[in-house]
Amino acid sequence: DEALCILVAVKLINNYFNPKTTDLTPYINMETDAVARGLDLNLVNDADMASKINHYSRGTVTVDGDGEVGVVYIDGKYAGLHTDSKYYEMFNLKIGDPEYSIEDEMTYEYDECMSVLNDMAGGNSTAYFYNNYADGDCFVVIINDRSNKVVALTYFKSYDQVTETLESLTE
Repeated sequence: DEALCILVAVKLINNYFNPKTTDLTPYINMETDAVARGLDLNLVNDADMASKINHYSRGTVTVDGDGEVGVVYIDGKYAGLHTDSKYYEMFNLKIGDPEYSIEDEMTYEYDECMSVLNDMAGGNSTAYFYNNYADGDCFVVIINDRSNKVVALTYFKSYDQVTETLESLTE
């Protein structure tokens, strides 16, 4: 009995620190209904999640989400997919991954990476915008500057759209 209790405790601890993740990569470029159906989620307008989306577009961002996964829209048009939950991953990255492992582990193919400091509320994170010229899209990885770990992942269909106000700052 004692060995069984220890085994159960070890399994519970392992699941807490290394939870089983669901890959969101197949759901990029899908609208709310398809994502909700595919993942068996109830996605509703989520203003709290919308406020966490790192973007520099001139448009209005809305999110259909459940607090863990969100389908991002800009001015009512599909723009991307977001998560900040340890139960999901995208392009082989997940919440809690160490910063030093990102470029070795990530499966998103990119041409260039740009970082934006102090990106989230509180000012202690860095957003890395990995962009792919041929596809015109980008993958944003948010790193907490204190823990040096991934805290959020967002795929955007249009790099130009989500960086449009940044571009004007540098010109």
